[in-house]
Amino acid sequence: NLHRTSCFCSMRQLRELHLEHNLIQRIPEDIFSCTTSFVNPISLYLHENEIDSIQQYAFKDLRFHTLKLDNNQLSELPEAFKHMTDIQYLSLNGNRLTVLPE
Repeated sequence: NLHRTSCFCSMRQLRELHLEHNLIQRIPEDIFSCTTSFVNPISLYLHENEIDSIQQYAFKDLRFHTLKLDNNQLSELPEAFKHMTDIQYLSLNGNRLTVLPE
């Protein structure tokens, strides 16, 4: 699983982060907490993992361009999606979603 790290903090120009095919199971709340200083919106690729849980504030500090969560284990859309107001592309293919929020 992912744990909070400062390794992303110095990458202020980061535009893409590829974490696909890593057996990640959950996204904790504070994993991207230092990314408020990122200059550009980010494309985050988390497809082909085993993610079944995304904590409510996991993405609150990120400005997204793209979020790919294809082929994970998500059964519902997490509260974390409420904080993604500027996202341009969201892909959730191949999950276990059975209900979409109204």
